[in-house]
Amino acid sequence: MATVASTSSVIYKGPKDWDHFKREFQFKAYALDVWDYIDPDQSLAWPVRPTKPDIASYPKRRLHPSTRTSTPSSEGTIQVEEVDPTGHPTNILEMTTEGREAYNLDFMVYTYMNQKYDTFCKSVDDLTKWVLESVSPAIKETHLLPGKDLREWYAKLAESGKAYDGRLMINTRREYFKRLKQASKAGKKLDEWVMKWQEIMAQGQRHGVPETKTATIWVRDLCTALAPIVETWATAFRMLKKAEIDSNTISYQEVAADFLYYCNDWHRTRIDYFDLASVTKDLKAHRKKKYCSDAEEKLRLVTHPSFELPVLMKIVEFPRQFHCLETETRTYQVLDGKDIAPRFLGHVMEAGRVVGFLLEWKIEGARPADVSDLGACIGALQRLHEQGLTHGTPHLDDLLVKEGKVILIDFEEAESRVDALARAKDTHYLTSSMLGRDPYYGYDYSSGDEEADECELYRGDDGTS
Repeated sequence: MATVASTSSVIYKGPKDWDHFKREFQFKAYALDVWDYIDPDQSLAWPVRPTKPDIASYPKRRLHPSTRTSTPSSEGTIQVEEVDPTGHPTNILEMTTEGREAYNLDFMVYTYMNQKYDTFCKSVDDLTKWVLESVSPAIKETHLLPGKDLREWYAKLAESGKAYDGRLMINTRREYFKRLKQASKAGKKLDEWVMKWQEIMAQGQRHGVPETKTATIWVRDLCTALAPIVETWATAFRMLKKAEIDSNTISYQEVAADFLYYCNDWHRTRIDYFDLASVTKDLKAHRKKKYCSDAEEKLRLVTHPSFELPVLMKIVEFPRQFHCLETETRTYQVLDGKDIAPRFLGHVMEAGRVVGFLLEWKIEGARPADVSDLGACIGALQRLHEQGLTHGTPHLDDLLVKEGKVILIDFEEAESRVDALARAKDTHYLTSSMLGRDPYYGYDYSSGDEEADECELYRGDDGTS
């Protein structure tokens, strides 16, 4: 069990210091495993030292000599164990076998409980010493009465702090709304703002601020504050988590974690959009059946002092398309260092949020894939599937070949799905693209029979295998 180091600094001089003192006291009491005995909301009995088992209370044995006729297998005198009802043992050797076993068990329990009690006493002594060093002489004189235990001391100190609790709640509530208003001005430091918001939520719940007690209220307040910056997240989160919000089972820590994850900033490099210089206009890449249209997604070659060569920048302009960005960014995170995709170089930031990412553009020794690379391209898909991902719509333009190894790009429609149907779709789309066929012709994507769908890939035009 932990031991709390005492400090000579006085932190409780009057009611205004109660909140700080209470938190420190509770932290130390929890660390020493004694808070349950001090908590006013619980009624656990104060531990007492266990009683050592009394040897005299266990049955004493009485031995009678008994003679029996010798036989080929045994002879002589044996002793029969009986209980002596008139005497008491003075040591364990005088006990009956059952009595000795019972005593040994009781003594083991006693030893454990006694050690536990000694630890409890040591913890109480440490906490008592800290309390005496942390309150002013005046508080000590009026509240820490001799002959009282820590629980009574804490209750007495809490009485003096109640007068300040009401004022503290009002101040915390005012700070709560102040923090919400600061969200729109957080800019690049949005993650820092979220941490401060969590702090005020913790204080609000501790001090009884009504708005912080009910999820429907504080989630609404948070999403309203963040809507001007991340409207997509604010709207989607309230829809997806509606059941948990309505039942008040979601915590502010979960919400903060979800929001920070949404920001997609897993890579350590973050570059502001306005610090990038364009080398080309928007690239007109081949567009497949995508969720993001050319008007909503931009591909550009850009330069930045951090990179020797131009790099590829991919950004989205409208909040409704952030899911494309999120999907692709998560995919590059999974594939980082796997030599399956181009190197992910960093996030593109604007006003404190992620709006795109940067990829290496010139991959030395790489060339576009062609039909002669079909086998290697299928092998690349298999390597992707081994990472628990499917590409979604692998096209000839999404493939580069370097030293016989294929590199995949463009993961907007990637999924964490590797069942037979998903693998078959990937392979069919890739094969059709490389052979110049329409990938949607003659292939039923809606079929629920995965094995039949996969076999369809290997049938001839006449329907036979």
